[in-house]
Amino acid sequence: MSDAATANASSVSSLSDRFAPQAQSVGSAMSRNASASADYSIKLAEAQAVLAQAAAQFAGEDGGPAKITQASSLGAEDVVISHLIISLALDIGIFVLETGRLHPQTLDLL
Repeated sequence: MSDAATANASSVSSLSDRFAPQAQSVGSAMSRNASASADYSIKLAEAQAVLAQAAAQFAGEDGGPAKITQASSLGAEDVVISHLIISLALDIGIFVLETGRLHPQTLDLL
């Protein structure tokens, strides 16, 4: 193999090492995710601050309705944001998108 080919192969190898997905630990997803990440508290505080800032920025005038609403498809991320809005008692409305993929039982709960 020529020097250029060796250098190119080495470069490709280091790129694949750098960008390749990291191996996951063995075990169930539940056990891997049973504990909060090391920066969980920071991320939670940042999310709460952003939501509070948005609620304040888009507050209704003279006690009127808020000018901000969360669109939710009931996906995992949407449920977390909805929970934060409700638990912080923010004046942010929430509506559910009818994706056509929700079960009738889910629609009955809405």
